[in-house]
Amino acid sequence: MTKFNNLLLIILMIILTKAVAAREEFTILTHDYPPYQYQQGNQLKGVSTAVVKEILKKLNYPDNIQVRSWNTGYYLTQTRTKHILFSMTRISERENLFKWVGPITSFTYYFFKKKGSPIHLTRLEDAKQVASIGTIKNYDTHLFLASKGFNNLKLISNDVNNYKAFSVNRLDLIPLGQLAIPFVAKQAQVKPTIFENTGVKLFEAHYYIAFSKDTADETIAQWQQALDEIKATGVYHRIYTQAIQSAYADFQVYDEKPTMVFFNSTPSDNPAWQHGETFMQAVADNLELNLEIYHANEDKYNLMNQIRNVLQAPTKPEAILFQQNDYYDKAILQLTDKFKIPAFMLSSTSEPKRYGIPRQQYPYWLGEMLLAQESIATHEIFLQGGWALILLHDYLQGFDFVEESLSFPSYNQPAIQHVAPQPLKTFQANNWSKIDFKQFSKRYNPELKQYNFSLAKLIQQHQDSLSAESSRNVIHLVTSEWAPYTSIKMKDYGVFTAIVTAAFQEMGITTEYLFEDWLKGYDKLLDGSQLATFPYTKTPKREQEVYFSPEIISSKYVLFYNKHYKTNFTYNNWQDLKKYNIAGVPGYFYEEKFKQQGINYYKFNSEALAFRELYQGHVDLFPTDELVGLTLLQELYPNTYKEVFSRLAKPLWISSFHVIFSKTHPDGEQMRNLFTEGLTRIKAQGIYQAILERGLQQH
Repeated sequence: MTKFNNLLLIILMIILTKAVAAREEFTILTHDYPPYQYQQGNQLKGVSTAVVKEILKKLNYPDNIQVRSWNTGYYLTQTRTKHILFSMTRISERENLFKWVGPITSFTYYFFKKKGSPIHLTRLEDAKQVASIGTIKNYDTHLFLASKGFNNLKLISNDVNNYKAFSVNRLDLIPLGQLAIPFVAKQAQVKPTIFENTGVKLFEAHYYIAFSKDTADETIAQWQQALDEIKATGVYHRIYTQAIQSAYADFQVYDEKPTMVFFNSTPSDNPAWQHGETFMQAVADNLELNLEIYHANEDKYNLMNQIRNVLQAPTKPEAILFQQNDYYDKAILQLTDKFKIPAFMLSSTSEPKRYGIPRQQYPYWLGEMLLAQESIATHEIFLQGGWALILLHDYLQGFDFVEESLSFPSYNQPAIQHVAPQPLKTFQANNWSKIDFKQFSKRYNPELKQYNFSLAKLIQQHQDSLSAESSRNVIHLVTSEWAPYTSIKMKDYGVFTAIVTAAFQEMGITTEYLFEDWLKGYDKLLDGSQLATFPYTKTPKREQEVYFSPEIISSKYVLFYNKHYKTNFTYNNWQDLKKYNIAGVPGYFYEEKFKQQGINYYKFNSEALAFRELYQGHVDLFPTDELVGLTLLQELYPNTYKEVFSRLAKPLWISSFHVIFSKTHPDGEQMRNLFTEGLTRIKAQGIYQAILERGLQQH
């Protein structure tokens, strides 16, 4: 009996120990370092944040994460009990200071120099010769470099100030991971393209969740098991991808789309390059790049003048592409270096050209796309430019391909022999609409270790898409970020999108959405390459160009103003607006009305930019949909928008929002009629009203 009692006591103690471990209460800390963890309005977001929140949910812990400075969080977790800090790199210098759960994610640290800097490194020790290296106190890079005997470290207060100091040449080198560059650069208001990877690696970094040393081992085991299960079930990949995409949407790394210019030395009617340019345009559209193409018609003087004029223009492109030619390559590279514009060469041979190695003699020559002999046989010559655009796109977003190579083949050799003639004809007919080129990009797939540029993969993706769609009725619709009506960040993509989905679903049609610039979506309707887009207000011009659905949601456009600058507005009619400085977005419905009334306005590419001008007092009024304006202001200025902004009582315009359908697409009118029938049905069933009330209840 005694032995039984002792055994029972041991079991009870184990159960109680586990219960205590499960009930341990922690102060959970993090610090601002996008895209891993950052605040957006009142929300805490990021890759690491999403993983930690998933663990908290799985273990029934409260979500009470606090944002503190890095050094404060580091100090508290090291010296206080029951503290957690993420994300922290697990390195030998910290190993015994904390307990660890992870890794959450991994990346590589490299030394970066400023674009165009003459500094040349071949190994880590070379960096000891520069005057200053910027890092943050107690950062993994600080501890690592200090342990290696670096005495030229300059400790900066935070990442934003580190980036700013680097941008004004107060620092020679800065150790960074690729993924964070465009985000922190945005915070610091510096261009991400000023950072040039030296190719010299510091170490592989693994982000962990760090716990105070007093944490029970059972708790560490629970957290580790929860993380392992998240990874094993595929949840990790899903939330990682969603968090990355959300970060890019939140930070709007480029206020305007990056512009790439391709200088084609051949005539515009060259058959091979007609395919190539169509392919490039499809890639550019998919990756949201502006692509401009110049033809020199085999005239090298014309080509050089074109390049010189573009590089000398007040508004310069983010990068250029050009075809390799022994007669003028060096001259082009000298020009791009002079004007500090990144350049990418499309080679006509399978061997790298030896004007030196890219990024050495010509620092702004980023790399080259090689053409293998096999490419000519399989017509893959027309893929060169598109693949190069993906590399340049990733480079501008902080994913420098130098980690992999500076010279890329325009094909994947093992796959070439499997390419059949018929699929080749499919793509030579420029059928790129089924291809998601983001799948080839490291920016959209940070887990990609190596680029896979192959025609075989393009064909497979195209066939998979056709196979999937053949078994279901699918309609692809274009929309854009315009919360609360449409947003990739909202449940069901926003209330308007939810209604569209329900109406088509009622008719047995599956909806798929592409979020892109709204003007581009309208243009695609006009040329028939897209079937439908939304939300749009009726204007006489639009009613001539497209089919309109019945009204989906009513709209009230109001005039927002800044209470700190001007409040005594007189507005009874449109003519009264002439005396005020008005901000607007080109292409919106009021553009026609302003033109008719002779009202001039300052044009901005987005509502966010217009509101920033209003916030700074540079304009007096800004018209937009009332709900859109309030939603955006709450996101931009969560703590002050009510005190700063107001709107005139008299609306500018009462209207309605609709889905519009292409008049040039063969299915445009039929789909409009099917949607109208579906909308009528969901209204009769009460589905429409339920979606509307649920979607707008917070507004």
